[in-house]
Amino acid sequence: MDQLDLLKKDWKKQEDVLPTLSRDELSKIIHKKSSSIVKWIFIISILEFVIPLLFLSVSGMENTSMKVYEELGLSNFINIFYIVTSAVILFFIYK
Repeated sequence: MDQLDLLKKDWKKQEDVLPTLSRDELSKIIHKKSSSIVKWIFIISILEFVIPLLFLSVSGMENTSMKVYEELGLSNFINIFYIVTSAVILFFIYK
């Protein structure tokens, strides 16, 4: 407990040296940081939407790859996976 009291005293001594910010300055900093985070979340969600669609579209364009899925009995799974993936990604983009 003594170490905590020493830390508090040292912190109070440093209060004069530390910069003080007003509420407006703090809100600007917070808004800038949060908008930057939201921007990156949006970019990542768009990439999550585009990349699987590209893979599924490219593999869907080739008849040979679809034949492989059909031979393995995965054609229904691929279609369901495509729909579920698209729905989940669209939901997260909406949110």
